Amino acid sequence: EQPVEYEIFELHDPGRIVIDMRAFTFHDPLPEGYSLRTGTGLGFEEMGQLKEELINLDSKNPRIIRAGNGNLFVEEGFYTNEDEARQRLEDLSLKLPEVLFFIELRKASDIPE
Repeated sequence: EQPVEYEIFELHDPGRIVIDMRAFTFHDPLPEGYSLRTGTGLGFEEMGQLKEELINLDSKNPRIIRAGNGNLFVEEGFYTNEDEARQRLEDLSLKLPEVLFFIELRKASDIPE
């Protein structure tokens, strides 16, 4: 019911696999940022293809994320300021006009809506 740190390792004599779990708390609050993302509702194949296209368009860390309601979406990147996110949004709107991107303000540790 809370974040955990974990480590998985193998021991010998007797052989076993150990999963060590510890409660995890953030020591420094993560700053808010601007997520440039799609809406939910894309199919798995569409999301995979879009992620590949974004990599080819120099996106630094595109990823598929599960929103709080369980639906999936593609995040192109997470930006520290709104101007940077807006500039990238304009760039992608020209290169991928068929994909609707928007900007969501949230902390990196927040569950997206």
